[in-house]
Amino acid sequence: MNVDHAETGICTADFHEGWRRLFSLVELLVVVAIIGILAALLMPSLRTALTTARSAACINNERQVGIIFSSYETENSDKVIPFRLNYGKTIEYISLLTDSDYLHVTSTNASASGSKDFTVFRCPEGIDLRGYGSITDRYDENGKYFWRATSPVTGLVADSHYAINASTSVKYYPCLRVPLDTGSTVLVTLSSLPKPSRLVRMLDGFWGNYQSQPQRLNARHSNGQTTNVLKFDGSGRSAPIALIPDSFSSKSYLTSKFPEFIWRLDQ
Repeated sequence: MNVDHAETGICTADFHEGWRRLFSLVELLVVVAIIGILAALLMPSLRTALTTARSAACINNERQVGIIFSSYETENSDKVIPFRLNYGKTIEYISLLTDSDYLHVTSTNASASGSKDFTVFRCPEGIDLRGYGSITDRYDENGKYFWRATSPVTGLVADSHYAINASTSVKYYPCLRVPLDTGSTVLVTLSSLPKPSRLVRMLDGFWGNYQSQPQRLNARHSNGQTTNVLKFDGSGRSAPIALIPDSFSSKSYLTSKFPEFIWRLDQ
């Protein structure tokens, strides 16, 4: 049956235009659906790529920190940088760097969300909130918070998402508080370090002194599966959290259970 659009009052041009609009709407919905499917398929890969990029940036930060440490130590008779100085005033090792301009910062006042000086001590996977060491385990979000060093000499402020391999009481760790809890002063020399290519200098975590609080070490990369480690030879790498000790109670435990790295000078 032939329909005379002139008799029905329907304009042929309007009729075809309506179909074109309807067809265009269907096409648009199909395209949106395809984009949604592709996005769902690609999202895990994009997240993985972003996580990998952040971990690589963190390792690069740690290597840059290693260069800063080496510069300080070279100009200080090859003595390993102290964990902190406790002579009347407490000076953290980062403040030793800022006060001598090995680490350049300008802030003398900072908020709880971080100093304006975003230095290489800040991890891309860290949380920009100030922490105070209340950490339950290495998967705790609080372990991603930064700790703050404010120099009592210059007032300069620097924040860090990293933990240094240090002790306040046991002389067998490379970075020591001066003086130790015993009152003795021990300055470790670079030449006395065993196997610098395996000896840990710093890694993801909060502050340091983790031989008594291992939960301060943080598994913040690869969805809580890895942490990044800087060694005394200046190299950095990503390490599965299973390679990081859950206790630093004894040398024999570290050597037998976690042989991948060296943590103490007597290993």
